[in-house]
Amino acid sequence: MKQIRPFGFQHPATKPMPLLLGLCFLWVAPLLGQGVADSLTQLLQTTLSDTARCEVLVQLASAQQQKGDYRRAEQTAREAYRLSVQKLSAGQQAMASMRLGTILCDRSQHKEALDFLFKAAENFNKANDQLNRARALNNVAAVYHELQQYPLVLQYMEQALQIVEKLQAKPAMAVISGNLGNLYAQSGDFNKAQQLIERSLALKKELGDRQGESYSLNFLGGIYEKQGNTKEALNIYTQALAIEKAIGEPYLMTHSYQHIGDLHKQQGNLQQAKNYYDSAAVSAQNIGATKELAQVYLAYAELDSVAGKFREAYQWYKRHKQLSDSVFNSERSKQIAELQTRYEVSEKENEIAQLSQQTQIQELQIQRRNVLMASGALLAVVILAAVGIYNRNRRLTMQASLLETEQRWRRAQMNPHFFFNALMAIQQYVNRAETLTASSYIARFARLMRRVLDSSEKEFTVLSEELETLQAYIDLQRIRFEQPFDYQVSIDDETDADEVQIPVMLLQPLVENAIEHGLRGLATGGKLHLDIRTKGEQLLIRLTDNGIGRQAASHLRRKEHISRATTITEDRIRLLEKQAGFKVIFHIRDLEQGTAASLQMLLKYIT
Repeated sequence: MKQIRPFGFQHPATKPMPLLLGLCFLWVAPLLGQGVADSLTQLLQTTLSDTARCEVLVQLASAQQQKGDYRRAEQTAREAYRLSVQKLSAGQQAMASMRLGTILCDRSQHKEALDFLFKAAENFNKANDQLNRARALNNVAAVYHELQQYPLVLQYMEQALQIVEKLQAKPAMAVISGNLGNLYAQSGDFNKAQQLIERSLALKKELGDRQGESYSLNFLGGIYEKQGNTKEALNIYTQALAIEKAIGEPYLMTHSYQHIGDLHKQQGNLQQAKNYYDSAAVSAQNIGATKELAQVYLAYAELDSVAGKFREAYQWYKRHKQLSDSVFNSERSKQIAELQTRYEVSEKENEIAQLSQQTQIQELQIQRRNVLMASGALLAVVILAAVGIYNRNRRLTMQASLLETEQRWRRAQMNPHFFFNALMAIQQYVNRAETLTASSYIARFARLMRRVLDSSEKEFTVLSEELETLQAYIDLQRIRFEQPFDYQVSIDDETDADEVQIPVMLLQPLVENAIEHGLRGLATGGKLHLDIRTKGEQLLIRLTDNGIGRQAASHLRRKEHISRATTITEDRIRLLEKQAGFKVIFHIRDLEQGTAASLQMLLKYIT
């Protein structure tokens, strides 16, 4: 079994460069092998001091977390925390609360996770345990990274780095330097990123950390690649691959093979690129890495497209889409199962609370037999209140689970609808065998698809990113028109598109509706105007077109293309208000020529 790293790692994605955050430094038991959890459970049946019992509970929670049994891990960690708060020192309270915080983050309960991790940092400081305090702060940074609050990620990671530098804790310095370097690379500060990652690489070489050395080389290669230094990037990726082969890391090898293949494709070495993609595919298949295999299939499609093999490119793209959809559906099933598990845990906790209340009532009856009638009346009131609270909690839990599941289903429903319409725009060039144009638009579509899939997990996105996605979609749609329509975006000076957030993919169905059922009915002169402005605390968005209007479009509408834009938009708005309390006012009306759709919502900024 490999040693668990301080400030642990998270596996990298192929593109963009990954962030080495993870839930850092999972404190594990000194036992090894498959029977760790069973051994610790048996140990709890023996007579232990409170201190030893708390330590065993924390180790058991860690073992359960590593096995993926997050429900039991949370129950065990909560028991350890309750015991530590009642009877133990600040240092032991800190260890229990840090373990609980990491588990809650794994379960996407970010607010409560932050509460426990901040408690851990405070108690480690009281116990004068600065190394563990740095670990807790780095865990805080990991949670803020999950929440995409990047200024806070940098703030807490910088604090953690200052502590470990003062302690000269080299393993921790190596990992946090790499984490920070990767963050700066993502923000475009390549000089600072390169300095930090090269420092991390030197420390890992000094410590003999071969796997960590491979990670740092991959990040360094990504920096050179983003700066256009293809030769040096290829050299760095090749060094990383050699290390991964030597230590037997097939997962990392899959990514290195594809990185190198991508660079050869950029240089026009198509056969060499294919050889590396073949190696990536074999490695991904051997370890069952479905997401990575889907990315290899997309790379094959792009490679065949560059080579002018459009039939083969289309077949590879179909395989990529099928595999991506299977991963998408699998992840949705896991999330729904997790919602059900949370509901069951909540129901059990309510049952335990109710039983506890009944026991207290029985004891009160025994102690006060001489006032039995009064106690009976009090008992009835308490039972009715408990039943009412229990039923209300149960209804609220079920409603929240159903709303969250329906919201995710609605967003998942939009993607295939969106992709179908984009592919329709490209199909005519494939049919006419216009190779260069088809190749260009297949590559554009692949980039657009990545952007939409990346945003499918988010509920909100910044306005500038939403407008970029719309522009990419409209560019694909315009190629279907003999006389392309004009598209204009107007934003007033009061609206900061890089700070204001709107619900993901809220505008796209309305733009699609205007194009498909308004502008397509015009021979020439089509115009689409998106006007965005701030009025007080409200964001106003108005989309107008000079198309044929809804009444004329309803007569011309083809049976195979039924308009769902209004229904999808109204469903999204209804669920946003129910689940997140975010109200959007939506109107659509006919103009003298064309149609206008308007949205009004409260201004929401990046926090």
